[in-house]
Formats: sequence, structure tokens, C-alpha cells
Amino acid sequence: MIEQLSRYTADKLVMGMDGLDLTFGLTSKTHVEVYIMHKMIEQSKEKILVVDDSKIGRSSFVRVTDITAFDKLVTNYSPANEEILRAIEKKGVEVIIA
Repeated sequence: MIEQLSRYTADKLVMGMDGLDLTFGLTSKTHVEVYIMHKMIEQSKEKILVVDDSKIGRSSFVRVTDITAFDKLVTNYSPANEEILRAIEKKGVEVIIA
């Protein structure tokens, strides 16, 4: 499966994660998905992460990558996450509140 993915490229990748923690990075609940996620991130030109506010500031079972692997973060507004979102912007990731 991973080998087959290397034959493809994408102009845009839109991906979700189970957790987004500034220290630990982006995380997933299952290790099975991680290899596919790595390859898709590698093969894509523009990478967009979509997570709701409940996933920001928490981590899940398996680390996938750092937030800086993505160009944009799309999320909903939560006052509790303002500081984290500012820190993400300082890392060069565009934050979009939708």
C-alpha cells in the first residue's frame, strides 16, 4: 500500500488528526494509519490540517509528525485555544478559524 502511494502526488491534502499538542505534535489513535499519513504528507504540495477545538492541546496514542509539516490549520474558535493557536502561527502555519 505505501509503495503504491509513492506513485501519486496531490496538489492539496486535507487531513484530520486525533490530537494536536505543541510539545508532542500531531497524533493518531492507531499506528496503522501513521505510515499512510506520512506518505501522503510527503507526496502532497499543499498540506491542510483540519481539527476541531476538542483535539487541540491533547495527544493521542501515536505521534504522526510536527505541526510544521502542514501549511494551514483549519479549526473552530475556542477561547481556551487562543495561546496555542498563536504559537502555531509563530511556527509559520497559517491558522484559519472557520
